[in-house]
Amino acid sequence: MSWNEIDRATQIARFERALGRLIIAWNDVEFRLIWLLDMLLEQEDVRPLRIITAHMTAEAKILAIKACLSEIVETPETKLIEHACKYADCLRVWRNFYGHSVMGVYDTHNPGIQTTAYSMKARGKVVKRLMPVTEQDLVRVGGYCLTLVDFIGTLNVVIRHKGLDAETGKPLGLPEAPPLPQTWEDYLQAQRSSRPPPQSSRG
Repeated sequence: MSWNEIDRATQIARFERALGRLIIAWNDVEFRLIWLLDMLLEQEDVRPLRIITAHMTAEAKILAIKACLSEIVETPETKLIEHACKYADCLRVWRNFYGHSVMGVYDTHNPGIQTTAYSMKARGKVVKRLMPVTEQDLVRVGGYCLTLVDFIGTLNVVIRHKGLDAETGKPLGLPEAPPLPQTWEDYLQAQRSSRPPPQSSRG
């Protein structure tokens, strides 16, 4: 095996690890969404909720949380839960694209780009999309997932303990809402804006 082949194999392994870590981090996000439902429904026995949410998609969980929020008085805590929903909804689209559209890792002859993701939708009309994907893209979105996991985890502790430290009894401050990641729609708009205008075919 040549040095180029070894380097290529290393790049592929790093890319695959980054994709795997993103998927694992997103799975953690989905579990934390159930935490938010637990908090809003205030059920002592969470087993019925676990049964109901077992086959719910991430989108369905987010919608259920939003429905719960619409039925209660707005507080600083509920505003942060709403922010977590917006954050998760943004990441959900990225995770779905990377999780379902990367079908192989191959040489694109472009340094740094490990593969091209392909997706197609047929809701009323056919929309096909090809996008380059790098290890850095996957690491970035995976990092966003971990940020949301930490945010919901801290929020869960504060709300469940009524804003007081369980050991010292001292007040716990609410976590700061992390900035929202770039949405899928904004990304596509930026891609369209960066393209050069089509050239006229007339002489």
